[in-house]
Amino acid sequence: MRHLIGIVGNLEYDLCVLTGDYRGETHGPFDKSLEILYELRTQLKGPIYAVLGNHDSIHMAPSMEAMGIRVMFNECEPIARLDQRIFLSGVDDPHFYRTDDP
Repeated sequence: MRHLIGIVGNLEYDLCVLTGDYRGETHGPFDKSLEILYELRTQLKGPIYAVLGNHDSIHMAPSMEAMGIRVMFNECEPIARLDQRIFLSGVDDPHFYRTDDP
């Protein structure tokens, strides 16, 4: 994560998507992970979307949202550019929730 923080500041991109597993354990404290995410967030420009990984806690989401990271739980967001549009979808863990057709 520290290496990532050092290289993202100069990147040019249209959209940033964070794909989960912000911590290495499935239990225990996550304050350090949020601190590092905050450092990463300060280096990123533009819209940032995220989903949680299987190591993450839903209790992390409010802090991530407060940082300006849109955490998506089984929802989609239209992304428009000029006259074209795509839909970014954030799907929660289908194995845990036993969903056949997310």
